[in-house]
Amino acid sequence: MRSVVVRALAPGDDHHVRQVFCDTVLLGHSGTDSLQLLDQYASLCLDWFLTVGRTHAAIAVEESSIVGYALACPEPEAQARWARRRALSFATHVLWHLVTGRLNGSSRAFYRARLADARALWHGGSRPAQRMQVHLNVVSNSRSGAVAMALRDHLDDVARDLDLPGWYGEINAFEGQRERALERVGLRVVGSQPNRTLSVALGRPVNRLTVVRSLTTQP
Repeated sequence: MRSVVVRALAPGDDHHVRQVFCDTVLLGHSGTDSLQLLDQYASLCLDWFLTVGRTHAAIAVEESSIVGYALACPEPEAQARWARRRALSFATHVLWHLVTGRLNGSSRAFYRARLADARALWHGGSRPAQRMQVHLNVVSNSRSGAVAMALRDHLDDVARDLDLPGWYGEINAFEGQRERALERVGLRVVGSQPNRTLSVALGRPVNRLTVVRSLTTQP
């Protein structure tokens, strides 16, 4: 079995985190080459964790290859305020490209659906009781479970260091898939919403699963 090492971000690792994000933004499927504004979209999703929240950021390395990352936010309200400001700027940028005809067909469909998802999330339900929010990604060819469990353990350690009872996050999955795999690594699915963006981009239903990790019930 290949060993997985999880380590804190080094100064040059931001690029690798962004690359993993871009490689997995369509659940590992092709199509990102034609997606415009992807760098700006990645910045919207990642920049808080790579700047303000960098203290708790980590990557997973398997045989010298970076195969995943785990980003933790123990201050979700502060992150949400930051994200709202950046999201407004990004939405304005996207709308300008839409009305001026600067986006290709796949990009228009992707960002129209993304704006609809953003509105739904804005008016969505409350967060889980766990305070720490995480952003975790694993490249598609390393989803044997070992990488996910190594990153899960890192996030557990972060939560324990902060004296928090657990953490929560969101994971995208094709309808009816991944729930059992998530349970096997100790995550509990507590909510599901349609992900319009990925459903449109991939041509089949994708759900945004809210998952919770409770350390009080783990050995």
